[in-house]
Amino acid sequence: MCELLGVSCNKETNISFSFKILKEHSNRNYQGWGYAHYSMNKWIVEKEPIMAMTSEKVGKIITNPLMFEGKMFISHIRYASVGRKTIENTHPFMRELFSKNWIFAHNGHLNKKKMLEDMKKGFLQTSLESYQPKDESDLELAFCIIMEEMRKLGKKATDREIIDKLNEITGRIAEYGSFNFLLSDGEKMYVYSKGNRLYYVERKPPYTEAIKSESKEVELLMKPVEEKAIVIATVPLTRNEKWIPFKNNTIYRI
Repeated sequence: MCELLGVSCNKETNISFSFKILKEHSNRNYQGWGYAHYSMNKWIVEKEPIMAMTSEKVGKIITNPLMFEGKMFISHIRYASVGRKTIENTHPFMRELFSKNWIFAHNGHLNKKKMLEDMKKGFLQTSLESYQPKDESDLELAFCIIMEEMRKLGKKATDREIIDKLNEITGRIAEYGSFNFLLSDGEKMYVYSKGNRLYYVERKPPYTEAIKSESKEVELLMKPVEEKAIVIATVPLTRNEKWIPFKNNTIYRI
């Protein structure tokens, strides 16, 4: 099963601790890694169709703290169930909508063949006019459908209209399999869970003890009081924090 990691912060924050833990899980999700982080009003995307644990690029990135300074972060390690092991099929994906770049990453599995058949018959009640998948990933197809539906809403759509539309279209897509995803424009993040669990934890000072994973420990006691973050993961990353599962079949705005 692929794994997701998302971090949404109210201030520019270094989130390398969580990414290092996710990297350790790549021995069972070894067919690709990728991340996108939003800093200085733009997305920076890095990804490769190889295991994160063996990637020279990951090693260089982790030792450069500036690569993990940002307010929004979406990462993915891949176990390929559909699609070749290529950079085009590696998450996260990015598409532009109304002069803003959106990032999408997913874990789960969708019946792509059935989705395409139902789109042709009109059963899925959507079409791909402005967005087309670049490769054969089932999840990139889902992303293109989501972007197409948001495009139809128009540039002036309110956040409530976007959430309602996402609930509508993701509910239809989720009928084709398990469908967990993170979606962000750099200012807000949308989270959806159906099938596999997604968990979150809120971190905000003051901290009373170091945060611990199975192999790492980080001291957060000196963080500024006003700084806070929401961390989202497929598998809880730490053992001394309270990770809360998202409810199924509901869009959350983080």
